[in-house]
Amino acid sequence: GGTIGGSGGLTITGASTWSGGSQIDAGSTSFNGPLTLSGGDLRVVVGRTVNFGGTTTWTNPGDSTGSFLIADGATLANSGSFLDQNAFANSMSNYYGADSTFVNGGSYTKSGAGTTTIEIGFNNSGSLDVQTGTLRLGGGGSSTGGSVNVASGATVEFSGGTHTLTDIVSGGSGTGRLLASAGTVDSNGTLLFAGTIGASGSGLFNFNGAASASGFEQSGGTIGGSGGLTITGASTWSGGSQIDAGSTSFNGPLTLSGGDLRVVVGRTVNFGGTTTWTNPGDSTGSFLIADGATLANSGSFLDQNAFANSMSNYYGADSTFVNGGSYTKSGAGTTTIEIGFNNSGSLDVQTGTLRLG
Repeated sequence: GGTIGGSGGLTITGASTWSGGSQIDAGSTSFNGPLTLSGGDLRVVVGRTVNFGGTTTWTNPGDSTGSFLIADGATLANSGSFLDQNAFANSMSNYYGADSTFVNGGSYTKSGAGTTTIEIGFNNSGSLDVQTGTLRLGGGGSSTGGSVNVASGATVEFSGGTHTLTDIVSGGSGTGRLLASAGTVDSNGTLLFAGTIGASGSGLFNFNGAASASGFEQSGGTIGGSGGLTITGASTWSGGSQIDAGSTSFNGPLTLSGGDLRVVVGRTVNFGGTTTWTNPGDSTGSFLIADGATLANSGSFLDQNAFANSMSNYYGADSTFVNGGSYTKSGAGTTTIEIGFNNSGSLDVQTGTLRLG
């Protein structure tokens, strides 16, 4: 409990425990030895710089206990090993005043099963390793260089603010998720991710350089940017938009399922593997295509729609479906393609009607 304050610097060289209380004012506290952040009480940091230079271990005994309130332009700076072992939901929340920031120049490892929500800026130039649970970043920030590893079943979720990712390389073989659910993520330079990239909700994920991932999932939100996103493995696209002058290339199997709308505006979407398009009812799971967009199939496109479905021209310059692979219609419904349909491959209509309008 109590308060640490003042305009000067406090440096701790050995073991420390911080289970509750406030640290305030324009000074700094530097933990250069092991630090234990345990217990269920609140920690408040106002305007101060707190440096984690050793091994910092953060745990909690129950949901929303042992959390941080960060305010008035405070900085939490990790140059050591920060171990997020929270077994229950926990958070670093923005309290008031100027934007506060967590700066990771060391290693941040999340091994607790709970969801950790960081609502202040999160700037990473070190290593980020999410082994279990979800790390939810809601305050914007930037990541330059460094590495990101997300294990199978784990998630890094961008849930608010604007995040800038520059030259990010997956730090391991983790097959977890990198997901934009709200706010904006701008990826510049190279992004190499071993797991699954995606968007949902109101999230916007822009790829302005060369990006690649093993998997993809989009249930909402928007994929955009001027660069190229290449997916080498299995993908699911059940709803949401893909926009801007860049490209999305699905080189592995792609599932187009569900009843939500897919919107493509000005973008090139390449289907290079086996693409399976189904719908649960009449006029569901359809496409709106706009502003000179191109859907290009060089693989096997399986139109298995059991009910009426469509690719409709939305607005702007003419859009086109280009089939250089195989397009097979085996669903009983009528599929209406109201954008240009250019075929140099094989077209096999086994059941129902393919209406080219």
